Amino acid sequence: MAGPAIPRTLLIDIESSPSLGWVWQKWQTDVLSFEKDWRVLSLSWMWLEDKRPLVLGLPDFLRYKKEPDSDYDIVAKAWDLMNEAQVIIAHNISFDVKKLQARMAFWNMPPPSPFAQVDTLKMARRSFSFQSNKLGELCTHLGIGAKEDNGGMATWFGAMQGDPKAWARLKKYNAQDVRLLRDLFLKLRPWANSLPNVALMSGQTDACPKCGSQNITKQGVKYNRTTTMQQYRCNDCHGWSSSRVSDKEAPKPTLVS
Repeated sequence: MAGPAIPRTLLIDIESSPSLGWVWQKWQTDVLSFEKDWRVLSLSWMWLEDKRPLVLGLPDFLRYKKEPDSDYDIVAKAWDLMNEAQVIIAHNISFDVKKLQARMAFWNMPPPSPFAQVDTLKMARRSFSFQSNKLGELCTHLGIGAKEDNGGMATWFGAMQGDPKAWARLKKYNAQDVRLLRDLFLKLRPWANSLPNVALMSGQTDACPKCGSQNITKQGVKYNRTTTMQQYRCNDCHGWSSSRVSDKEAPKPTLVS
């Protein structure tokens, strides 16, 4: 049996280089001048229905041999993915998406097609009070999995100097973050109240707005000051949703002395 039809949903994560600059001292000081701006080093992604993430680093493109500092091709790949996506998910999405859009603007690329954004960091902050909202610590605490050991800044410096082992380690670390991101999103999704309505986006008004499944069950009604709402529980993602009930259909509450 086919799963629910959902909008094209992209999970994405990038690793970028530090900027190179001149400073007078080491601790809490202004940068006098930038020698080299940051750039995207690697990009990992998967579609929500996928089983495994994909990852690319700068050496995976032919341009790298002649222009090792150019991130044009990897940014263009990110543009293609974002242009296809209807929903994009990331942990601290303002970092990944804004960084990518900054490089797209630098390379004179037009904006990709508009998309809805889902930030698992905001999901964690909005509905819970965890000890830490960092991706790795959240996933370890929730039993989802652990981040890869990235080897510290030596890995980034090694990659920027062309070390194949450093590039392999960086890409493995990047891909694991996307794998964790997907599982964290699915774990937190039932609790979230501000996700894009994927049922509406897919033209399925009788489906779960969180995951698009039509396997939903009525679970009583709730009331506010002016409206009666029919409650539904999704039997697949276990999320709750509701729809307005007309006055004719609404059950009348019983007065109890």
